[in-house]
Amino acid sequence: MSKHLLKTARSIMHHPVRCAEADESVVKAARRLAKKGWSGAPVVNSAGELVGMLSEVDVVNALSSAAFFETPPPTLVGDVMHGPAKSVGPETDLFQLVTLVGTGPHKRVPVVENGKPIGIVTRRDVMKVLIEVVEERWSDRALPTYDAIAAMEGTHNPFPKR
Repeated sequence: MSKHLLKTARSIMHHPVRCAEADESVVKAARRLAKKGWSGAPVVNSAGELVGMLSEVDVVNALSSAAFFETPPPTLVGDVMHGPAKSVGPETDLFQLVTLVGTGPHKRVPVVENGKPIGIVTRRDVMKVLIEVVEERWSDRALPTYDAIAAMEGTHNPFPKR
């Protein structure tokens, strides 16, 4: 079995994770997301416990009314976040992570221990590990190429090398 297939959320996650606070200003949190290039962040309460997720979509939906109409902007992250957040434990395996972030709408999942976020795993993190698994698993076997398939079928390669 590939050593990569044995990876857990703890070995893949980014840590420490920077969270938004439920009682934080939406604009302040949005500014941090934009500056850091993050598409979202976990949201914690005053005790540091995970209570939801804040995404770019949440922010755009919250601020667009204030930008285009006479509607005051929502003031707190807790008013616009979505929750409760999907989360995983640190020992969650790669297969479960693929199931959660690879097949659904979730781009990221917080890794939680004792109710508090200790890291975050993104879809891109999972993709990188899967690349390693495929490269390791198939490195000693020749992958079929268009030329090999064409030769077997007695046709020509529609994508010849240049």
